[in-house]
Amino acid sequence: MDMIIAKIDPVIDRMEKSLEKIELFQNRRAKLPGAELDLLKQLEDARDLMQDCMKKTASDRGQLEAVFGGNCVRILRIRAAVMILDERPLSDMNRNDQRLKGAHDACDSVIKVLEDMGYGWLLRSRLFYGDESGEPFKGHAFTVGTPIKEIRPQCADGAFTKFSIDKDLIDGLSFDAGTGAISGIPKVQCPPTDYVISCEGSGKPVDCKLSFTVLPKPILPPGKDGFMFDPPQNSFRIGKEISKWLPKLAGGDPPTEFIILPSLPPGLTLDKLTGIISGVPGTLVELGPYTVTVKNMGGVTHCKIALEVNPDHQGDIVARIIACTEAEELTEFEAEVVEEKNAKKPFNWMIWMVHRAHLNDPTLKKFDFTNLKMPSGLEEPLIAPKLVVALASNDQIEELLLASTMLQNHEAAVMAVSLRSNTKMKVLNIDSNALRPLELESLAHGIGDNQTLEQFRCNSVCAPGRQVNEAILEMVKKNIFLTKVGIEIKEAHFRNQIDSQITRNTDAARKRRVEAKKAAEAAGASA
Repeated sequence: MDMIIAKIDPVIDRMEKSLEKIELFQNRRAKLPGAELDLLKQLEDARDLMQDCMKKTASDRGQLEAVFGGNCVRILRIRAAVMILDERPLSDMNRNDQRLKGAHDACDSVIKVLEDMGYGWLLRSRLFYGDESGEPFKGHAFTVGTPIKEIRPQCADGAFTKFSIDKDLIDGLSFDAGTGAISGIPKVQCPPTDYVISCEGSGKPVDCKLSFTVLPKPILPPGKDGFMFDPPQNSFRIGKEISKWLPKLAGGDPPTEFIILPSLPPGLTLDKLTGIISGVPGTLVELGPYTVTVKNMGGVTHCKIALEVNPDHQGDIVARIIACTEAEELTEFEAEVVEEKNAKKPFNWMIWMVHRAHLNDPTLKKFDFTNLKMPSGLEEPLIAPKLVVALASNDQIEELLLASTMLQNHEAAVMAVSLRSNTKMKVLNIDSNALRPLELESLAHGIGDNQTLEQFRCNSVCAPGRQVNEAILEMVKKNIFLTKVGIEIKEAHFRNQIDSQITRNTDAARKRRVEAKKAAEAAGASA
């Protein structure tokens, strides 16, 4: 039991962080696919842990109750995540992924068992305290002499009929034992005080925890007209001093302290008295969320910011390369970058090649990075991340050779999306790149939707399991132009089906060539 709890809590935490990243990356084509695949991995882990609890016999439901019962917070957090995905689905590439359905079904099964065990009212009502608008009460502080908005249990009618509180409320506030409502005007200041309200009904009693603080002065008002940073998201260059990033404060008393979590990247600091972020970033950091907390005599409030630290290319050849807006302009740099590549310094040449792909250079038919180690997307976003995004619109590259290039999982995820709209590529080779099975599966789905790719090589990428094998089989069935697939399939059942379909694809390709030849001959004769 303790082992499952030790596993499920981090999985739920990572699931919620992945959802937060997906929200943050909605307009980042180079980031969103990887974030979605990370979420699918957490959903898969959550599904497996829930199913493991469900495997126990009816006489051994104690483990499931210990993990998911009590206040039911774990299963409610999982249900909240899948409900978010019901309302705001993933991209077309991943919204029908079986991991999502599996987590949804496992969550429903756990909830059904908990209902049978007497947790139904809690699970159906999603009990929480809130005001008349239905907004959850989050423990915001009250002010001496100011009437509070009445808060009461928010639950299904009739779910709970009797309420009790573990200690007397602050002087001036009253508690209704029949409805659980709390109202009044606090008369004295008090520190944070915790209360436990027991709610009884037809099911098991449920405890609801609240915390009240009464302060002498109001807190800083949150929201768009309150505490925030302008802009809320920033991109910085490594080694370059940033312009001071200032907080915006409206109303309330002067702040006494600012805190940020997680810690800022090395070289950047948050002034605890003014909230100003400044400094010279000393390391590369991918776009990520941070929470800034501000305190004053009236209380505490928070806001979200996001930042990234990218390489700095200002003043070097890279800056001049990426400043080009027409493919013809790039010929100026060819001799220099090719000479560097021949001297085993291919970095600038790789950026030059990727920018050619980005500008849809009509002379670039074969894109070959074989055995050249691409830096990670964090270390250099102008190579792998930019390349895989460019593939979506590039209609010139026919061969993309990336064997032994250290292609990363997140870039492979974006490539899978780009391949769905690519209309020119015929050969793709990603041999000898260490990817997760999930990314290879996603690539297979993308190639299945692509109707031009004829050859796909992915040897020594990962150890394919059943899901990868199924994706490869679906790929060769959907993309009838595929005639060569380089991957070792050890399961005879899948190997035979894949080989048979490739044979059919090859026969269809031969017929297309014959028909094209006849058509050309007929057109020549008529001319």
